[in-house]
Amino acid sequence: MSAQESLFDILFAAEPPKPVVAPQALAKPAQRHYWRCPDCLSVSVTEGPVEAVLPRDAWGRMLNCALCGVRCEYMGRVNIRTMRLEQTREVCACNEKCQSATGPNCSCICGGANHGVSMFVKVVCSTSAIPEITPIDRKAEVRRDEYRAALKAARERIAWAFAAMERKRQGAYLADQVYWPAREALAALANAKQRAQHGPRLKALAKVGVRP
Repeated sequence: MSAQESLFDILFAAEPPKPVVAPQALAKPAQRHYWRCPDCLSVSVTEGPVEAVLPRDAWGRMLNCALCGVRCEYMGRVNIRTMRLEQTREVCACNEKCQSATGPNCSCICGGANHGVSMFVKVVCSTSAIPEITPIDRKAEVRRDEYRAALKAARERIAWAFAAMERKRQGAYLADQVYWPAREALAALANAKQRAQHGPRLKALAKVGVRP
């Protein structure tokens, strides 16, 4: 082979095929879930899929508050946005309002990545059938005791309504002047228990069974 042929081969030879590199999948952000105890009203955040840890019944996943011994309310999951191309710019990091948020909705620049990180708690699977979490709120026990005392007082004031509805359930006839006041008293108690803030809930319970 001449030198000229070798140069021709070098200049016009086809490029060798480049090795194919398989794209690497981006790690998915961990799921972050919000829970609230109905008694102490403490909000807690757990991380990771709940399907692998928490048992389920007809009302959803079961998780108890270790302080109150009652089932926590599931508030929802933080919506962490997926990775995408964006313009590079300087922004302020999310603050304590986002990191200690008491709800799962995030409108911060972090897109949910830092939402609720200050509220993390561990799920403890003990010998009981339902796993437990311990709130980090220091006032949780105080709120629990105040709520339970107010709830007990309210139930005692409308004990007659519970008794009347029990008689009706067993088939007894209730006159309108008994049935409707009993129904309104029980509805007021149920509405008061649904309040998500401690102060308004105590005020609502204090009005149950009290005639204006």
